[in-house]
Amino acid sequence: MKKGMVLGVLLSCLLLATIILPAIADKGDVNVGGEFLIRLRAPAPSGGTELDRAGTVTTRLNNYLGCDPFNKDLMVADKIMGQWCVAYDNQLVVTVSPVTAKANGCTPKAQAEIWAARLRDRIPKLKAESLNHTNL
Repeated sequence: MKKGMVLGVLLSCLLLATIILPAIADKGDVNVGGEFLIRLRAPAPSGGTELDRAGTVTTRLNNYLGCDPFNKDLMVADKIMGQWCVAYDNQLVVTVSPVTAKANGCTPKAQAEIWAARLRDRIPKLKAESLNHTNL
């Protein structure tokens, strides 16, 4: 029962962080657990704003953090609907628009590889931190 309560509090904190932190940060910043992960510099191809897109990616990453067992690798997928993307276990995390890649001075494929490397580095640490907090 105690673990369930702690997990509930942690999930509430993560939800609050996804609401508050983007308002403080750049509108396209993706933050999980209070940590900046990536910046989206263009609206979604479907028409959502950078803030909407960052919220969607944050939700996907929070779902990924909740995977148990946590052993799915982030990868740069080939193109999905004509765009390079980062995915895990056949689940889309984020697409790289040509506008975002250009704003960062690289190609969409290179941007996808940069983001995948950044997420591969940070996500396991965030998962470990969240597990440590649930064992308090």
